[in-house]
Amino acid sequence: MSGSGKSPSDFELVECLWEAKMYSEAEQAYIESIEKLDLQDTKVGQRLLFDLASPLAETIALRQESAEAKLFEPGQKQDWQRLLPMADPLQGAITVVTSLMQQLSGSKAPTYQQVAIAIGVAFIHQVRFEKWVSQDKRYATRFLKRNAHVLSSKVQHKRFVTNLERRLRESLEFEDHWDRKKVCLSLGAVLIDCFLSTHPEVIELRQTGSRGKAESQVVYWTDEFLEDVESLHALAATASPVKKPMRVPPRDWAVNEDTGHLEGGYYMVHHSIYRTEWHPHKLTPSKDAIAALNTIQRTAWDINEEVYGFLLRNPQLAPQIPLQKPQRLPKEMWETLSEKDQATARQQFQDESARFVSQNSKAITFRRQMLHAQELRGQPFWQPHSFDFRGRLYPSNQMLTNQGDDISKALIRFYNGTQLGANGLDALKIHAANCFGKDKLSLVERMKFVDTLEEQIIDFDNDKVALALCAQADEPASFYAAAMEIRRALKSADHNQFVSHLPIAVDGTCNGLQILSLLGKDHVGAEKTNCTSAPTRKDLYMEVARSVQSIITSILSDNTSSTELKAVACTWNSLMSDESKARKVVKRAVMTTAYGVTREGIREQLVADRHCDSLAIPQTSEFEGLTPIQARHKLAGYMRDWIVQARVAVVVEAVKIMDYFREVATVLAKEQRSLTWKTPDGCLVEQKYVVLKDTPVRTFDNWMRRLRRPTNKIQPSKMAGAAAPNIVHSLDATMCRMVANRLAKEGITEMAFVHDSYAVHARHLARLNEIIREVGVDLFEGDWISEHFHPLQVAVLPDQAPLSDPPKQGELDVAHELLNATYFFS
Repeated sequence: MSGSGKSPSDFELVECLWEAKMYSEAEQAYIESIEKLDLQDTKVGQRLLFDLASPLAETIALRQESAEAKLFEPGQKQDWQRLLPMADPLQGAITVVTSLMQQLSGSKAPTYQQVAIAIGVAFIHQVRFEKWVSQDKRYATRFLKRNAHVLSSKVQHKRFVTNLERRLRESLEFEDHWDRKKVCLSLGAVLIDCFLSTHPEVIELRQTGSRGKAESQVVYWTDEFLEDVESLHALAATASPVKKPMRVPPRDWAVNEDTGHLEGGYYMVHHSIYRTEWHPHKLTPSKDAIAALNTIQRTAWDINEEVYGFLLRNPQLAPQIPLQKPQRLPKEMWETLSEKDQATARQQFQDESARFVSQNSKAITFRRQMLHAQELRGQPFWQPHSFDFRGRLYPSNQMLTNQGDDISKALIRFYNGTQLGANGLDALKIHAANCFGKDKLSLVERMKFVDTLEEQIIDFDNDKVALALCAQADEPASFYAAAMEIRRALKSADHNQFVSHLPIAVDGTCNGLQILSLLGKDHVGAEKTNCTSAPTRKDLYMEVARSVQSIITSILSDNTSSTELKAVACTWNSLMSDESKARKVVKRAVMTTAYGVTREGIREQLVADRHCDSLAIPQTSEFEGLTPIQARHKLAGYMRDWIVQARVAVVVEAVKIMDYFREVATVLAKEQRSLTWKTPDGCLVEQKYVVLKDTPVRTFDNWMRRLRRPTNKIQPSKMAGAAAPNIVHSLDATMCRMVANRLAKEGITEMAFVHDSYAVHARHLARLNEIIREVGVDLFEGDWISEHFHPLQVAVLPDQAPLSDPPKQGELDVAHELLNATYFFS
């Protein structure tokens, strides 16, 4: 127990044993998963443990002996030499194998540095756990007993123990992000070498650049090993500590009197209260923010047995592993193609490979989710939370969370149920309609839509009926969960007294633009994003999509339009004529407007989201000689221009505020000052993007590898570009925390949040809607920018660096409009 100096109580022991399983009982987890699940090849798990981990343990043990010997020799010691001997060889080997499986499960081959750092982190977690298990204040004594003959006197022994414990502590607890990366790379490099020397047929390193560069090596499975990878990935997840929830309520976050640090969440797994990467951003959370964090992570969850059983019986509803991998054309056929046809064939292969990898990754994720659900069934569990540096809330476990995908959200529910009450059934119906994809309708229309499905929902105990309807839903697993809850409520003697367990969510509309519109009291932007008392729901994405379609139609009907422009418009017209597809094309660009997306960023989004893949390349001179990917970028450039033109009316005032934030950050950066602001609930946020410098790190194998290290020099362009997004995110996080605290004061303790999506029991949905609007008024009725943000910036700047005044607010009556805004969150 970090800093407590006390043995865990019986209650805490439940969680400690569970976390111990994460780290040290991976073997049992694999065996149990093999016994409980009907896998096609149960030898896969055995191969992982005995064919990979056991021989690797022998290699690690030999390297540990060598490292221990070095510790007693004069001269400077490397970090890996201190850390490597500290873990049990077999448990360390299992940790290495498990981490390797996870690293190679993604859609892109990781670099050597990425794999080494991840393995180093996992191994240090194992060392930290074993240190806790030992309950030995003098942990260094553990391996000194094996080397007692080296130290001839008690004085030498005591001095060595003291020095080693100090260096070990420094190696386990990192205040500096760079130091952590450096130590983990050093340790991970040794462990990768152990794995390669033990199992040269399993992974291979491929050179992608000159020796020593940061991206010069990537790690792949060998072709011989690939056939078992899918099953291994799924099994590996059962032993992953960071992806598991807790078996008891998390520790409340509070200041540790011994260390002065905020600690909470897991009992042994080390994590800080806020997360950052590379750049030295800072968050000083207020008491109210910490109270909200503790309130949210106290919510108890369990596995939704109906959904779990349905997915187990009908895995076809979830992503499936592709049956066939893309194949390159045979060499003899390839050589007969023209250069243009070769480019087309190459692009086609890349497209098919990307789809294969994406589908394969989703299928593996589904198998992991089911394995985690199997392990957690029949008992409550909790999701420990922490912040990012903007104050946004995130679960620390990474698999079955309410912030996950459709299947992740559907597999879990509130452990504690609550009666539906008078309005709970209507809330369930609205939730079901939202999951089906009818969230653009009015609330009354959504309930009527579900009423038309009542006969089918009553028959949802028949999987054929359920599958047929779920296949039409946007979120099939979540719709099944909602429909089954409605079915049981309808079949109960009194649906008002029916005990429901589902989280029912309400979501904001283009939340970033909502916040900017409310900050500026812009009536146009507020109305377009449903922040006013207008009786009908606005769909900003569809509005922009229709505007883009109007632009395309105008081009096609205008005789003065060039041949090239008409050809491009005709190409896009086939896609944009379908409103559902058109909405998807423009959605991300509009949604990220409030987060400072650039014109180039929009173009890259359109290509990355594969909206251009199905478009026929125009046969005009403008596209002649372009490769398929070049042609897609050019087509995306046209669409980007039309989207920017279509969204102008909505974002004019929002852009003024974003430009102001950008200017503030730029002026501060020129003075080498970070951007700092205080949120309405008292959190102090510091944005500090610094120049990153590639720094060489020599590993044990004499490779001079490179890691990026932060400098003290502030980066003006990054500070400017990130200012508006980070401020907006800090405000949506503030609203989330304030809503959580308001709910808790009224005794509503089960809650789930995803930034701009808030969920409670169906019974409490009406009150949640009222609280959201009340908090919105508290946040935006005044002038936060002029009264709080701007003075703080002026105070830290010298007189010769004046700031422009903030944009003037509009005439929106926030108190009246927001309290009566039916679709602000819906």
